[in-house]
Amino acid sequence: MNRRGGELHGVRFLPGLDGLPDPPEHVVVAVPPRQVRPLAVQGLAAGARCFTVITSGGTSADEERELASLVTAGGGRLLGPNCMGVVDTTSGLRLSRGDFPVGAVGLVSQSGNLALEIGRLLARGAGLFAVRLARQPA
Repeated sequence: MNRRGGELHGVRFLPGLDGLPDPPEHVVVAVPPRQVRPLAVQGLAAGARCFTVITSGGTSADEERELASLVTAGGGRLLGPNCMGVVDTTSGLRLSRGDFPVGAVGLVSQSGNLALEIGRLLARGAGLFAVRLARQPA
């Protein structure tokens, strides 16, 4: 989608989600902060129920809670804002940059850079065999 429409390398851009022939399953939002809420409203109206908001900055904690309330009240789910995306190697969904190899490790990370680093290590064959979180009493 591009609000001006147009075309790039033979791919046509629609100016809005309302022009889609079918409801979108997932909307990835990477627009200036002031456009996030209107795009979420447009996505909900178009039938989308999954939103990944990559946009960061320019929003307060209250605005982020309002966005989450808006999306969930419309029957949707929200990842973000200010996230690097989502990757599901079992389905081929890759809405993030970086190389995340297919394997037996699932990862949920608050830090995008940490997730990228762990993905890089896993791609090289490194792995965890034990994690000790706290010292046990003797």
